[in-house]
Amino acid sequence: MEERRAIELRHARFNVALVTSAIVNANRAPDSPALSPFYFLAGYEQDPAEKAEEERRREVKRGIAVAMTRLPDDMPPEAVKEMRDKIIARVRAAGFEDAEELYREVFAD
Repeated sequence: MEERRAIELRHARFNVALVTSAIVNANRAPDSPALSPFYFLAGYEQDPAEKAEEERRREVKRGIAVAMTRLPDDMPPEAVKEMRDKIIARVRAAGFEDAEELYREVFAD
């Protein structure tokens, strides 16, 4: 029973950290980094490799957003789709097998 109680407490703490990070991230300055829920959990340190991969994915998504928002407004839909496919191919070539998923996280179809 003690083990179940400890698990319940960990879940409750994570839920509080999740809500806290959502509030902080919604009200943060544009130039400040987003905070993970794990930032608010005492004693938790994210694996450096995991953190680096998370940052790399964030940078790729930022690059996708910048590339697509710089397209001319009067660009025909076929050309936009072609550009989308090129961006996804470049992201995939950079080592991201889930390139299309990354694109959808930025721009839902």
